[in-house]
Amino acid sequence: MGPRVEAGATSHELTRRRRRAELVADGRTIYFASNRSGSWGVWKTDARNGAASALTTQGGFAAFESGDAVYFTRHASPGLFRVARTGGQATRVAEGPQCWGHWAMGRDGVYFLAAGAAGRTSLAFLRFGAEAPVRAGSFAFRAPCAESSLAVSPDGREVLYVAAQEAADLMLAESPR
Repeated sequence: MGPRVEAGATSHELTRRRRRAELVADGRTIYFASNRSGSWGVWKTDARNGAASALTTQGGFAAFESGDAVYFTRHASPGLFRVARTGGQATRVAEGPQCWGHWAMGRDGVYFLAAGAAGRTSLAFLRFGAEAPVRAGSFAFRAPCAESSLAVSPDGREVLYVAAQEAADLMLAESPR
């Protein structure tokens, strides 16, 4: 059972024009994607007062915090990037994932999906501080782009993913005559 919401609890809007939000462990900081500056970027806000500031200056979309850094992907270009929690210059830490939602933060590193041979999808793992990712598995599916399609259990032993498979599920709805 998840956290309880007490009777009489109130809610309030923190920000507008945002997507893909993450509330971090301190319970106050929220990272989210917004195009309020004209292009997509990662923003940071305080849950107590809603004051928001841009964390990235050259794009960003899905973001997760780990230690003193924020890892993120970009909406229209492949790769995994890292920036200090206080902002600054971002650095590319991996060539994958190819799509913004094909990754998840684990306790010891970052997991991401990559296109494999013959319609398969590979699972890669980049341990924090490592130079390059290692192959962690392979799936017999192609991952749909434009989906947040990967989650990892806290102990890193289980992976939840979205699979797109070709099927004959074409339906036609017609008005009765």
